[in-house]
Amino acid sequence: MTHVVETERLILRPWQNGEFEVLCGIIGDARTMAAWPAPLTQAQMKDWFEKAQADWESERLGRWAILRKADGLILGDCGLVAKQMQGRFITDLGYILHVDHHGKGYGLEAARAALAYGLERGLTNIVCHMAQDNLPSRRVAERLGLRHTDTFIHDGNLGKTHLVFTL
Repeated sequence: MTHVVETERLILRPWQNGEFEVLCGIIGDARTMAAWPAPLTQAQMKDWFEKAQADWESERLGRWAILRKADGLILGDCGLVAKQMQGRFITDLGYILHVDHHGKGYGLEAARAALAYGLERGLTNIVCHMAQDNLPSRRVAERLGLRHTDTFIHDGNLGKTHLVFTL
């Protein structure tokens, strides 16, 4: 098993074959995905899973499983994805924890580790964006030391206003 990074309490590593249903339980959960237009469909979840694996194989980036060291439980999904946003190339730092694990500092710990991984690789275009009403995600970005630099209407998220945070 390949570890991307380890923290005091967590291991971030690529999603493994056989873990698709675990991912579905996270990004298919309505409470967990409350800041998104809706939980992802089966087809969207399959695309997410396959892209995460392909991104790791090709670029050593992508979304990774967040495992709690104490018991190996997968708590969520976090990572860095290269993409276009508002006409420019960025590396998107994202983090999603199943709602059962909110409020315990795991999101911040995972996001901090992913950010450090990106910086160690020389990535300077790392951004984080979230719906304006997603206050927990915004707090994570702020605690990472990112600053609010842009606001835009995200057509892919029901036309919600999104905030962009950068280094």
